[in-house]
Amino acid sequence: MGVDIRSKTLTCHRWSSLHKLLAKTIGAASPGVFDNDGGRGEWTLLVDVCYQCLEDGLNNISGCDAWILAQLFGGNHVRSMAMSLAWLCINGLRLQDGLFAIYPSADRNERLSIALEDAWLDAEDLRGFFGYYEHDQKPEGYR
Repeated sequence: MGVDIRSKTLTCHRWSSLHKLLAKTIGAASPGVFDNDGGRGEWTLLVDVCYQCLEDGLNNISGCDAWILAQLFGGNHVRSMAMSLAWLCINGLRLQDGLFAIYPSADRNERLSIALEDAWLDAEDLRGFFGYYEHDQKPEGYR
């Protein structure tokens, strides 16, 4: 397993610190406030589920990226900059796991927004976006 997501990588404190830095810089709401239980699922439970999937044979962190985006975007863990924080989190983990970074593409923003509306309940609809992003953004010569 490449990334130990139970380490400091995904802790509430780590993401609270990053959110504080980003949100304070641009004057966004509630800098540094990261609620483990935003009312739509506990962040620590998500980390445990991702870790269990990796232990059970998931090859890399890319299988958890839809869950991470769904929880950060819709889980009410932060009061501002949820999408930005989610992509930083996902790409930080991907890079640590030896994968390339991926980004949402402008041509699919409307469809992504619709998929995100209820994704905190079921992130499966988001998996297709990540497959598209990985295929479309794969660097030339990448394994």
